[in-house]
Amino acid sequence: MNTDHSTTSDSMPDQASAAEATMPALSRAARIGVPLSLALTLCITAACVIVFGVLPAAAARAALERDTQTRLSQLPRVVVKQVEAASKSIEFTLPARIEALQETAVYAREGGYLRERHADIGDHVDSGQVLALIDTPVLDKQIASAQADIGLARARLAQADSDLELAKISLKRLESVDSPGAVTAQALDDARAKVASQEAARNAAASSLDASQVNLQQLQARKAFATIEAPFAGEITQRNYDVGALIIADKTDTNRPLFSISDRDTLNVYVEVPQSLALAIQPGQHATLDVPELAGRRITGQVARAAAAINSTTRTRLVQVQVENKDHLLLPGMFARCTFEVPRLDGLVVLPAEAMLIRDGKPAAGVVRSDSTIHYVALEIDRDLGPTLEIKGGLSVGDRVALNVTRQPPEGAKVQIVDRDAPEPLK
Repeated sequence: MNTDHSTTSDSMPDQASAAEATMPALSRAARIGVPLSLALTLCITAACVIVFGVLPAAAARAALERDTQTRLSQLPRVVVKQVEAASKSIEFTLPARIEALQETAVYAREGGYLRERHADIGDHVDSGQVLALIDTPVLDKQIASAQADIGLARARLAQADSDLELAKISLKRLESVDSPGAVTAQALDDARAKVASQEAARNAAASSLDASQVNLQQLQARKAFATIEAPFAGEITQRNYDVGALIIADKTDTNRPLFSISDRDTLNVYVEVPQSLALAIQPGQHATLDVPELAGRRITGQVARAAAAINSTTRTRLVQVQVENKDHLLLPGMFARCTFEVPRLDGLVVLPAEAMLIRDGKPAAGVVRSDSTIHYVALEIDRDLGPTLEIKGGLSVGDRVALNVTRQPPEGAKVQIVDRDAPEPLK
């Protein structure tokens, strides 16, 4: 028993020592466990913040962006363009035809055979220059006959003068007799009647001579027409007959002219100006001529005349522009383009034609404001130039107008502004 007790007594100190050794270790573990639990708590808290705070907020933002993009994709898409001020002047070009300042066809006033021809195509002739001579044998015989008639009329007039003088002498002799009864009253009456008759015969002979002379003058005037002269200085542009050809007079409706003459030192350019621009063209304005065959060369002219009426068929106004052509570079009959520069009203703006709408039967445009809302304004059009319109009321410089609005959004509706070349969104 003693042995067991001693054994038990011996083991007691060992257990106490072991307990003492274990207590510091537990104290150290306890001291180490406090930071670990704190770190674990912080990690759990952070995870909760991320899971329940950050992630939902990010998801909400993403959802908001998706919703915004969805709403934007559902807004009407419009292309806009800023309204610009119109320039102080405008140029417009119209087709034109070139004609000579003077141009005429020369016909024969007297028939016959073409005896001589002194000019041909391209020749320059002066005013009064002989172009051709026509042989007129029939007319020549008529002139000779008229001259003979004049000779005969003069002889008859001379005979009438002699007879009248003789009758006057006889009457005077009878009236000078003083003896009573020597000359009867009947003889005096007969003598006086003879004088009156001879005076009438003399007057008839004088009238016959005058008629013969007038007839000769007419024939000689016709003979003068056998000499074809240039009516003005110019160039021969047409020659239709050769020497020996039979010329028929005064048949301008069926015959060709002997010659055509053109004066092209100065040219007339005729332009048909549409009614929309007709009032802008006035005499004295400058114009520029462009001929396709003379590429790069622009010729300046001046408006000489403008018709005082609009052609009711074409609704155009005929305008005549004169151009100097001393170098004869331009030819009558050429096609040309004539450019005019005319002033415009102050305050005009230029609107693309694709921006114009029709609302309530009137022209309008959709103006997109800074808040991306569209508002419709009525337009007061000054001039329609095709691709663009000149607007004098309804728009201001800098306004943004919507282009090609096929489906008109409601007044004040939000719109999405896109580039002209932007692709359509996928649906």
